[in-house]
Amino acid sequence: QMRSLSISFCNNLTDATLNSFCNLKNLHTLTLKKGAHFSDCSFVRLFEALDPTNSGSCLRNLCLVECKELLDTGVKALARHCPKLVHLDLSWCWNLTDDCLEVLATWCRHIRSLKLVGLRSAQCTPILEASTMNHLQHLDLTQCHVVSDSKLQAYKQSKPLATVINFWGETVDL
Repeated sequence: QMRSLSISFCNNLTDATLNSFCNLKNLHTLTLKKGAHFSDCSFVRLFEALDPTNSGSCLRNLCLVECKELLDTGVKALARHCPKLVHLDLSWCWNLTDDCLEVLATWCRHIRSLKLVGLRSAQCTPILEASTMNHLQHLDLTQCHVVSDSKLQAYKQSKPLATVINFWGETVDL
């Protein structure tokens, strides 16, 4: 009956841990920080298991800070199997690209808060130009090296009530 699970410092946990979470059918909130040994394949299996059509679960809040092995494949599975997400934090998941962000923008239309701190190679264009993410109120792109300031400014102009955080951790103003 667990609805919320939060584990910080998952450094010594393995894929077996993620596999055990596949049975948490009532999970609404999952936080796993510093999961250095969680593989992308295990994340895919977890998201498939948490799909509401399979389990009845309805994951709304997901935080996977510093889960370094999470790749585009895992985020694509997340987007397809957990489309009702409201809060998503993929900070310091360095290997993510715009390819998975495009799928995220297409499938996860209910996201209100999205943190993508520290992405190394994503320009975040699919998020910044998405017409489908109408509920997005908070977008944190701190330390995202290749995100264009002009695209952030254009995004802010299109959504003046949204809070947008730039590379330096500063709020983008109009």
